[in-house]
Order: sequence, then C-alpha cells, then structure tokens
Amino acid sequence: MKFTELEPRQELSDPERGFEIRFEDCNLVLTVVDWRDRLVTFTFSVVYGFIYDGVAPNPSLPEGAALEVLESELLDSMAMAGSIEAQDGGRHFVVSTNEGEWLQVVAEGLLVQRRPRVK
Repeated sequence: MKFTELEPRQELSDPERGFEIRFEDCNLVLTVVDWRDRLVTFTFSVVYGFIYDGVAPNPSLPEGAALEVLESELLDSMAMAGSIEAQDGGRHFVVSTNEGEWLQVVAEGLLVQRRPRVK
C-alpha cells in the first residue's frame, strides 16, 4: 500500500487522551492530545465517508501516525459503488494511535492544527 505521512508530521503514539470526534460547521473534526500534552486537531472538509475502528485497517500501515493513502482500495470501491467520482477530489486519510484507535476519512480537504492544551 502506498502512503505518505501528513506534514507537519504528527507523533500520535502514547496519547494522553483518546480520539474525540465531532461535527462542526459541516466538517468532521478529530481532536487528540498527544504525548507532549499538545492538542492536535484534524478538520476534514467535504467528507464522503468515515470509519472509526479499533483494529488496523491494513497491517501495512504504521500506527501512531497521520497519513494520506495514495493508492486506496477504499477510494476505488467507493467509486465502483457510485459513492464518489474521480473528479470529486476525494482523498483517503488515516489517523491512528498505537493504542488501537484508527480513523479513516474520505474527504476533499484537511487542515491540521497543533497547540498547547489548555488545562
């Protein structure tokens, strides 16, 4: 499976708190507190679908990372089912920790923000 790590690189192993997933202004928003106690926010826009799972979607993907899957069977199957068209611009993202949390999202865009956590 071909993938690339998202920039800036996120270190999501040993998070201080698990995934928090919510919808905000028609976006899917994932927040996680990393091991350095920073709040990392992933805001996905124009979401076609998402899957939250406690098991790795593919054992060839690394844990504790934020990735874009470049050769995606998920995108291919969504296109074959008519859920998405190639010109829609859907991209396959995977965000995971090493503690069994995996979120796959098919969306057109992604904004990543990292800031110190307010206690």
